[in-house]
Amino acid sequence: RIPSADEEPTAHVDSALLKEMIEQVAFAAATDDTRPVLTGVQCIFSDRDLTLAAADSFRLAIRTGQLRSDATGDFSIIIPARTLSELGKILPEEPEDVAITVTPNRSQVVFQTSDLHVVSRLIGGAFPNVKQLIPTKFQTTVHVNTGEFLKAARVASFFSRDNSNMILLDLAPSASGQAATMTVTGTAAEVGENHAELDAVVEGDSLHVAFNSRYISDALGAIGSQQVGLELTGPTSAAVIKPVDSDHYTHIVMPIHTAR
Repeated sequence: RIPSADEEPTAHVDSALLKEMIEQVAFAAATDDTRPVLTGVQCIFSDRDLTLAAADSFRLAIRTGQLRSDATGDFSIIIPARTLSELGKILPEEPEDVAITVTPNRSQVVFQTSDLHVVSRLIGGAFPNVKQLIPTKFQTTVHVNTGEFLKAARVASFFSRDNSNMILLDLAPSASGQAATMTVTGTAAEVGENHAELDAVVEGDSLHVAFNSRYISDALGAIGSQQVGLELTGPTSAAVIKPVDSDHYTHIVMPIHTAR
């Protein structure tokens, strides 16, 4: 049964904000059905806050935004990521109210504007506790220009296509009068190597760490800030990527283990 529009909305959110939140999160959801809950995006309603979270086995994206008014309760649902991605494409970019209605049996959700009515089923199951997955202690922190980092990662990815899309980051804090640097490297056995040395603020220990270039590019492309922060604990621990000037968006990426 398609829910009627007469039911009381669970929450109201600005269309432009919801569109941005979806674009920053939905792509991180899993694409296979091994764990069905990970093919969805967790939506957490708490007072006037809405949090979207998506994860697969290698990355996690979390975006928090403010509702137009308090939600009718504190709870969470899981919406198929494909549905949200399609919704994000058709939501109006100009400011408009989006009414979100979750059915009483928590089986469906409705998104409604003045000329849009989207109904989706919900995914049952328990989503991972995302707060427990966010590292809180770091050995190395980096601040770097988002656009320069993204360009370097994309160029390096052309050299790493035959090498598991692996790019290497070498982080060196300032020492002995030398400026701190971050070097992005892509390697191809038959083509060669590409090195990009970026100006960065590096604090803590020197570090050599490898990542999947696509995961890094996806995360950087979703950050709408000129400066990005990279927080790391070691070459085998999850890294946190987030805008320097905001705490509303957090992206976590697992590194690739290397022999070095």
